[in-house]
Amino acid sequence: MIRIIAHTEDGDIAFEPRQTPKRIGLFGVVKQDYDQAWIQDDGSIITEKSRPSRNNADDSIRGLPATARFIVANSIRDNISLHQDLQLWMHGLCRQRIPGTSEAEAKKSWGSLTSGSGMSARFYTDFAGSDTHADYVNGNNLDKEPMKGKPLVTGGTILKIIGERRVAGTNCHVVEAINPTGNYRQYNPRDHWWLFFYPTVSAREQVRDAESKLLYFLEYISEPFPQYKNKTVMPVFAMAGENENYIPKSRVKILGEYDALPSPFVNSTVTGSETYFYTNPYL
Repeated sequence: MIRIIAHTEDGDIAFEPRQTPKRIGLFGVVKQDYDQAWIQDDGSIITEKSRPSRNNADDSIRGLPATARFIVANSIRDNISLHQDLQLWMHGLCRQRIPGTSEAEAKKSWGSLTSGSGMSARFYTDFAGSDTHADYVNGNNLDKEPMKGKPLVTGGTILKIIGERRVAGTNCHVVEAINPTGNYRQYNPRDHWWLFFYPTVSAREQVRDAESKLLYFLEYISEPFPQYKNKTVMPVFAMAGENENYIPKSRVKILGEYDALPSPFVNSTVTGSETYFYTNPYL
């Protein structure tokens, strides 16, 4: 087996060339916002909309986090405690993907990812983030309780389906997930790729005429979070003490046995409105 050694100021990091992910079992991909049918308060259904357009955001808003929350039974708290070792592990997973970046810059990414500002404002910590709760990576607010996270994924996430269940009145797929109070350090994105996801932003790209007048938006763009140099990776968490979670069936497209693993990122190749192409992190 070939091994690649990256020499960094924080020490040597070993890598092995990624093999084609093995697929044993049933898998599904969380639909992108553009591909999802959204039921409105008046009962109407809208499709082919980015998150900003679906939220009627101002034209200046290009993208918003493409969150897809798991369904939690009413009797169970809907967040998990991001205790010290959990935070350090999560940061380390991302840190390994940018070996040439300084630790100081990487720590800033962690603070931004879990903060209440910027494009991904509290997408995960939901008003219990790094600016008000204990951030053990940066050593801030250590006199406060740990940050809290809501078990969720984003559009384009590939999940392993292990059953079905009706939860809180919703027909759900049961998916394999990581117990945040268990032996989570045994998992990694290389060998357990279905237990990690690459957070996405549902974005829209402007199409303008020769006089720069806005004609319409390309609504289908999906891009990675900017933290950790666009290489953020996060665990698919269950609730404390559990190793499974529940997602509405309507949010998931089942992958065929021989379907290629799709990329969570979708770019535009429309002339004049091209967007950056990001490689498929699942491959």
